[in-house]
Amino acid sequence: MKITTRLIEKGFREYYRPLCLYAWTIVGSEDDAKEVVQQLFVELLEIGQDEKGREVKDWKGYLFICVRNRCLQCLRGSHVTVSLDEVKEIPENEEENQELAEREARLWDWIDALPEQRRKILLAAKQEGLSYRDIACKFDISEKTVEMHLGKAIKALRKAAVKIYLFFFG
Repeated sequence: MKITTRLIEKGFREYYRPLCLYAWTIVGSEDDAKEVVQQLFVELLEIGQDEKGREVKDWKGYLFICVRNRCLQCLRGSHVTVSLDEVKEIPENEEENQELAEREARLWDWIDALPEQRRKILLAAKQEGLSYRDIACKFDISEKTVEMHLGKAIKALRKAAVKIYLFFFG
């Protein structure tokens, strides 16, 4: 398939988040990961405007390989030292890394789809590790309301996961 502006725009909408998450597992920095992915799409747009274009057989694989290579270039340019205790468990093969990034991106899409208050409460509990009491104080609501929002958020995420599971295996 030929790289065109239309393909690049579609790829950006579909793969931006998974590519950023994948890049983050390599470079360890959210900002660097976003920079790598954004720069890739900028350069692809320049290629897409070229009359000759470039042929690609596996668009998704191409994007992930480009991101991986750019991340490695980014790491070569930095002189950051990380202790072994700080290194996360990284799957052994690239396909597994890509699948994990896509799964995590899907989860974040589901979280983003939650009503704003529910999403904020869920993130405060799960990401920040706040107690019900701390969340209630932070958002000026009762602990019972926090409990209700968390229950509904988790129920919605489970429902989304079940729909995906049934779609593939039902």
